[in-house]
Amino acid sequence: MKRIQNIFSDLFFLILAKTPKSILYIISDFIYIIIFFLVKYRRKIVYKNLKNSFPEKAERDIRIIMKKFYHHLCDLTLENAALVKMSKKKVLSFVNFKNPEILKEYYKDNRNVIIVFAHYGNWELLSPLPLFTDYPFLPVYKTVNNEFLNNKFYKMRSIFGAIPIRMEDTLKKTLKYHQSNKAIVLGLIADQRPVKKHIKYYTDFLNQETPVFLGPERIGKKINAAIIYVNINKEKKGLYNIEFSVLCDKPMETKDYEITEMFNSKLEKIITENPEFWLWSHDRWKHKRKEKHIYLGGNK
Repeated sequence: MKRIQNIFSDLFFLILAKTPKSILYIISDFIYIIIFFLVKYRRKIVYKNLKNSFPEKAERDIRIIMKKFYHHLCDLTLENAALVKMSKKKVLSFVNFKNPEILKEYYKDNRNVIIVFAHYGNWELLSPLPLFTDYPFLPVYKTVNNEFLNNKFYKMRSIFGAIPIRMEDTLKKTLKYHQSNKAIVLGLIADQRPVKKHIKYYTDFLNQETPVFLGPERIGKKINAAIIYVNINKEKKGLYNIEFSVLCDKPMETKDYEITEMFNSKLEKIITENPEFWLWSHDRWKHKRKEKHIYLGGNK
């Protein structure tokens, strides 16, 4: 039975991969009607997140953002399902790397780089980065319970030569490269909600007390890596622009939580400008702050 399911899943991914973009997004618009109006997938969470993040916005504006977000979510879901079996040429038609040359100077100096990004736009489209740099690219990923899907997405993320590493192996693998004096680009999605037992720090983010991930800052200081923000902006359906900007060049000279604040401030500005492209369906503010947690408050 499992083998049959895998065969049908492979066939489904292949059909999507071969589907022309124009048809893919017609399907997406149809799925939007089902997800938004009939299934009402996580609508309460999305509405709550938007309402709390933008208390100044009128109800009508919140509803408009919601609908735009669900259109994008359906696009994103189909794009990533298609990517599993998509040809390299077609993957590249979805993405424009605007300034990857920013990595060249660091590579000449054998400097480690950590690229930080968010669940914004389509983060899976960073997979072709090895085509634009001589660095080994190590994107960190969180495993899923479904072994079949986990294997498929691993292969998809590595087709251009990236070396995906599991979240729980991040520090171990990074230090191994560092100790061998081989510089890397480590890819970290840094806007996820930390595991409850690992929460150490809260900040003001989108008008809410928010637990934040400290990985980029802590690893950056351990390996003296330049921290580079990657903005994956959706220009239109089927085309994303990827732009790199230096967030912190000298992590060893920063104060505690300073790099973390830089990332969250940058992301907050980007989300505020085009909120529909962030992953609002995630229950980002599930965990509330306790007295033992460090809180920056309004001192950004």
